[in-house]
Amino acid sequence: WPSLHKAKLSLVVFDGDQPVSGLKILVSRSTAGQPHDFKWSATTNMSGEAAVTVEGSDGRSPSGYYSVRAIAGDSDFILGHWSSIPVTASKTIDLILRVGEPARIKK
Repeated sequence: WPSLHKAKLSLVVFDGDQPVSGLKILVSRSTAGQPHDFKWSATTNMSGEAAVTVEGSDGRSPSGYYSVRAIAGDSDFILGHWSSIPVTASKTIDLILRVGEPARIKK
């Protein structure tokens, strides 16, 4: 799967110590001075896990900084928002996202 035009975010969302299932996960590349364009999405499973593959546009690398939002079910309620998540082309970044806390990269 490694590709210079793709990268993967593998994440788990917690509220306190409990994983949160059924969240709509939205991912956007962060570009200074531009509004977010949440064009990639996934849904968390029963363990609060989701995976999203992002792609560079126009043959460009997807490397850069990204923002992630967690939306509760089919509502518009934003349960969590995390920004400045570094992503590198052809890599998988493993994230722990806790509501009310900064994103943490699993090592």
